[in-house]
Amino acid sequence: MTRVLTFAFFFMLLAHGCDRAHEPSTTAWGPWQESSSTLDGATVRYRCTPWPIPVGRSVAIDVEITHTLTHATVLVDASMPHHGHGMNVSSPCAALEPRSGTVQGAIVRDLLFHMPGRWQVTFDLDSKNGFIDRSESTQEVSR
Repeated sequence: MTRVLTFAFFFMLLAHGCDRAHEPSTTAWGPWQESSSTLDGATVRYRCTPWPIPVGRSVAIDVEITHTLTHATVLVDASMPHHGHGMNVSSPCAALEPRSGTVQGAIVRDLLFHMPGRWQVTFDLDSKNGFIDRSESTQEVSR
């Protein structure tokens, strides 16, 4: 009986540790960075955790958009233009929520930059009235 409990406890710890290994830290946010946008008067800024962006680990991006869009979502994607490919995982999407004044934001989780190099990060804004806009920024990911 003791062996069974020991094995059960061991596998429970192992499973718990494996789940947490893929979660990004929420205490190590990087600096706010601005992204270019084609929206008149809009500001898109973001920060990442963990920072600097690691290769092969789950990353979360905190996105803030200053504009009057309502009921909008943001889709975050990344590609390596010099290599001709994107991420190996599906692009995450999150609903924007009011933060303060005209600022809306969302934390987009589970991005995976699977190799070092220059990545083009895109933020696609989509509102329920059919308005879509794209904002882009470049990130260097190193080992």
